[in-house]
Amino acid sequence: MKKTYFLDTECYPNYFLILFKDEKGNEISFELTKDSPKLDVAAIKSILANNTTVGFNSRFYDLPMIMFAFGDRNNAMLKHLSDKLISDDNFNTISELSLWPPYEYDHIDLINVAIGKASLKMYGARINTPFLQDLPYDPSTRLSDEEMLVLKKYCSNDVD
Repeated sequence: MKKTYFLDTECYPNYFLILFKDEKGNEISFELTKDSPKLDVAAIKSILANNTTVGFNSRFYDLPMIMFAFGDRNNAMLKHLSDKLISDDNFNTISELSLWPPYEYDHIDLINVAIGKASLKMYGARINTPFLQDLPYDPSTRLSDEEMLVLKKYCSNDVD
């Protein structure tokens, strides 16, 4: 049965996270670290291909990052792309690297639905989200195992 999953990704020099959360709050996460150097690409593709996914600015960041990660990329390569998507013309970068997700993926990017132009945190404030948090660590930081857990909680809160 088709479900809806909300998704977000986080990328640091030594940590890449893909987090899916369903309507009931059940999480499925995939992490790329020194201790877990491979993503379960088949499982991620299955979630994306067989369900509806929802994200924020996900068409121009999260989904291209996931598509790139499918190519057996390491953390350094993912971080390089992440920085490029954030600082450069992401449309051209995505096009040059052919990182558009397949059309059969049923995906909604809320940035295209939300009224006005604002950040995810601003939209959260407008709807009285119970807990707003800024990114806990500078994106160039190499994270400890404990910091990875904190970042995962932060990402889960963003998905909420």
